[in-house]
Amino acid sequence: MKLHFALFLSLLCLNSIAIAQVKYEKETRVTIDDLPLRVKSLLPQIEKDAKRIRYYHEFDGEKESFEVKLKKFGTHFSIEFTQEGVLEDIEMLISTAELPTPVLETIGKQFQRHKLTRVQKQFTHPKGQDPKQTLQGVFNGLIRPTAYEIVINGKTNSGYKQVEFLIDINGKLLKKRNVITKDYEHVVY
Repeated sequence: MKLHFALFLSLLCLNSIAIAQVKYEKETRVTIDDLPLRVKSLLPQIEKDAKRIRYYHEFDGEKESFEVKLKKFGTHFSIEFTQEGVLEDIEMLISTAELPTPVLETIGKQFQRHKLTRVQKQFTHPKGQDPKQTLQGVFNGLIRPTAYEIVINGKTNSGYKQVEFLIDINGKLLKKRNVITKDYEHVVY
């Protein structure tokens, strides 16, 4: 009986680990009034010289956050905050050609064939640092990225799938999550 119970617990734990590696993302557009006060206090700096500014509430299967998406200096930025309004990270959309060789090598080891569908530089906000300094450093190109977030459609031995990778600047795989796209809520003919 103890063996069956131990086996059951092991399977339960493995199932939990597998679920934790899946990304179910849901973004809902919100108004400026829905943002935490701390986020609102940074908006003058964020929105200066920016276009296409949008605000979102996001749930990624693990946590809830707020995001400010915009285009600044011809580049798309996504700035993520906790629910309390603490700056978490800034992501900057880039081309595949801007990826360093170690990151490309890490991706190549994961798939037989692949296509990169979204590539972003990620700048993690250091704890204790003024968020205004981090924002200014990223917008002015003074801070190096801490990682790259890449969404890939690829073929493996088990078939085709879409995967999100977080890879540090040296090519070390930090996080890998299968992306589950939302099914249509209506019938498509």
